[in-house]
Amino acid sequence: MTSISVLSPLSIRGASFRNRIIMSPMVTNYAGRGGEVSEKLIRYHEARAAGGAGLNMLEATSVHDSGRSYFPGVSIASDEFVKGLSRLTAAIHAAGGRAGIQLNHAGRLVRPDASGQAIPLVSFVPGRTPHDNSRVMDTDEIRMLIDAFVNGARRAKEAGFDVIEIHGAHGYLIAQFMSPLFNRRDDEFGGSHERRMRFPLEVIRRAREVVGDDTAIFFRLSSDEFLPGGIDLELSRRIAVEVAEAGVDLVHVSAGLAETSEFTGPPPCLPEGWNAGSAESIRAALAGKALVSVAGRILNRKTADRILASGQADMVTMGRALIADPDLPAKLAAGRDADIIPCVGCNEGCNGRLAQRRPMECAVNPRTGREGVMPAMTRGAERPPARPAKRVIVVGGGPAGMEAALGAARLGHEVTLYERGRELGGLLNAAALPPHKEVLTLLKNYYVHALTKAGVRVETGRGVTAEELRGLACDALLVATGSEAVRPAFAQGAPVIMAEDALRTPPALSRALVLGGGLVGCETAEALALRGANVTILELRAELAPDMHPRARKFLLKSLREHGAEFLLETQVVSIGETGDVSVRDKYGNEYVLPRHDAIILALGYRPNNGLCRELAAARMPFTPLGDCVRPGRIMDAVHAARSAVCAL
Repeated sequence: MTSISVLSPLSIRGASFRNRIIMSPMVTNYAGRGGEVSEKLIRYHEARAAGGAGLNMLEATSVHDSGRSYFPGVSIASDEFVKGLSRLTAAIHAAGGRAGIQLNHAGRLVRPDASGQAIPLVSFVPGRTPHDNSRVMDTDEIRMLIDAFVNGARRAKEAGFDVIEIHGAHGYLIAQFMSPLFNRRDDEFGGSHERRMRFPLEVIRRAREVVGDDTAIFFRLSSDEFLPGGIDLELSRRIAVEVAEAGVDLVHVSAGLAETSEFTGPPPCLPEGWNAGSAESIRAALAGKALVSVAGRILNRKTADRILASGQADMVTMGRALIADPDLPAKLAAGRDADIIPCVGCNEGCNGRLAQRRPMECAVNPRTGREGVMPAMTRGAERPPARPAKRVIVVGGGPAGMEAALGAARLGHEVTLYERGRELGGLLNAAALPPHKEVLTLLKNYYVHALTKAGVRVETGRGVTAEELRGLACDALLVATGSEAVRPAFAQGAPVIMAEDALRTPPALSRALVLGGGLVGCETAEALALRGANVTILELRAELAPDMHPRARKFLLKSLREHGAEFLLETQVVSIGETGDVSVRDKYGNEYVLPRHDAIILALGYRPNNGLCRELAAARMPFTPLGDCVRPGRIMDAVHAARSAVCAL
């Protein structure tokens, strides 16, 4: 073990980094339609440089129009982009940070509607590469793309970047050249490992020539692509040594590719820092030839320091953690770890929005992407109120209510929060019970700490009526009374257990029937299966948890299958008898009675708990409803609605 910590400074080729934190080059979709740097992108990076990141990495930036896979995505394909990129680096430097850029070409992952061209392939691999609107590149085009990378490096140097990263990970063009699975060529760029490495090594050597000895070059590499025949740890160790010998200063270790993207931005079912062991192996192979940084659910001081102090890496890469809280490094430096907004790994606002070709957001930080137009609300009483102080009452202590109370207090308002339960958190308390969801408890604890620090008066165990609220003078009333589990008519009087109760006090049973195959039902089923129960999930729809984020869904369904769960899809409950006999109807209209189970778990969704809203509306009292009491949704929906309401006060 060494004394190196996440806050230890570091120098690479004369560039000093104030700490060991690299802000991951996560795509934002903030660029202009032509690939230009936008004000939105500048403000986003500026906030994270001001928040203390050691190095801001700009997202995958296209070196040639034929390689665009994001729309809009940042481009460095011609000299006209240097001016905007220079404004970005100037903003990062002015905020005290260092600026890096990731040079990329998407190869088989190009989107023709973004590039305007057919998809360029290293090789045609049936089942792995696109068949329609694609073509295999000839050697002239390959050499043209090497030139494009080199010209991109030259422009990046002119724009003032401190670090130039060559993107060789995640199944993009350079990874395709290096991979035995995707490179089936028999010319000078394929057929042997040495020829497969020709493209990246020529790019690195020529990039070093144009940027000189005073600019750091990084190389991003997937430690494992998790596809048979693709890049694995043994091959990535060999690649790391070769790129280091060609002139790379740091190997930036990630994992996965398009088909296995659940490892690129993994949900909480993978442990924090899960990729550090692979980084350690790569670092050992390098034997000092280059430094190593590692990405993979590095969210806090404990995980980062463990990786660095044990010598698994020289730097750590934080992506979603810095999307959630741009001030994370500064808070670590000030010993304010409890003030950090925790990333919950949901992927809803970041990866989920990108998949929809929409600008990136964050479930727990509504200001992400709105740094230029939304108040920061991060410094409590130090920040003067934007408007005259008001007396604000918030009813309901779930995510929407806590976010509303906290935001209002940080804007200088006098806030009282009423929660009828014994503790704050609302459905966060139940949502944190399934396997791997403990991170939601961290979010609740953050809010409880922040509310106290912001001076919010919190009254738990206190339900309020419209009549009581009429007697409490206030300037603004925000209602966030949440939702309640659905219990349909066929379950009235039947021996059923609500999913939340089954999670809080898991029953001892050998056979369980879960009615409802949405997120809650599947997570409850997994919890019971892990305790040894034989679980059957009944779902009216044709698939399980279709609204769940794909990355988390892959792991959850895999776990259910591994633990022997059975699925009854497109099946409807007709009735449940007093003794627990369940009659069902399949999609063809056949009715039958299921075998007897020890317990019937009800997980059929939630409905708004809007009784107070009805009272207030009937009494013609002005109020603003928030979160699940309007329409049950995700944490992101609740938090963003609350912040919008507070900004309108």
